[in-house]
Amino acid sequence: MTDPLDTLYARLTAGRRSGVRDLDPEARRAYQRKATEATRRRQREAVEAGSPEPLAAAVRDALADAALALLAVGGPGSDEVQRVVATVFAGRPGVAGTVAAKARAGTLRPRLLKSS
Repeated sequence: MTDPLDTLYARLTAGRRSGVRDLDPEARRAYQRKATEATRRRQREAVEAGSPEPLAAAVRDALADAALALLAVGGPGSDEVQRVVATVFAGRPGVAGTVAAKARAGTLRPRLLKSS
């Protein structure tokens, strides 16, 4: 006698296409490598075109560029940016001041924000 759960599972999965999770480990790694390569290529092309995809890394880069711009001109919020840098590098007391000085001098360059 067949188990009713086995029968139900067979009916639910009948006709289902196999997915990435069904691949053996080596084939899955190859698929992931190819997908990652394609994503990075699309992102490079989008950055070159001037409009990156809103992936986490690009958003972080944009936020870092905004923080650099604030530090460079001493704009509203630059004190908060310095406070955050000082908190992150708490064991290294001179880092926040050095970062602000480098931003003002233009030696810390933004990644995505291009000067016009």
